[in-house]
Amino acid sequence: GYGGSARRGGGGTVSRRDKSEKQLIPGLKCPMTFEPVYDPAMSPYGHVMSYDTWLRVLGQQPKNTCPFTKQRLTRRMLVKLSKDNLDQFRDQIRQVNASVNLAPSSGAKQAAPAAAASS
Repeated sequence: GYGGSARRGGGGTVSRRDKSEKQLIPGLKCPMTFEPVYDPAMSPYGHVMSYDTWLRVLGQQPKNTCPFTKQRLTRRMLVKLSKDNLDQFRDQIRQVNASVNLAPSSGAKQAAPAAAASS
């Protein structure tokens, strides 16, 4: 799998973040490592993972391939998300784990659509 040594304290060079550091997207967990994402990067296909995880995934066979869409993807195609650009890209984010509320912080929680409404 793509998770590799990123799972649970494997011997990689990934630095563990201080638990007090705030996530840019609160509650966002990496769909590959299941760890909180502190340095989010988004693919052109809308999937978000830690930038370090993207680099590991793109370096594995098949190289430069999105693990979700199987489309060509290079690190130069990734967008590092930040406070400054999150609102610009928020609508393009596709969640693999739908438990994260991507709506701007407003207090009103939005439920994830369960099924397509019949019209």
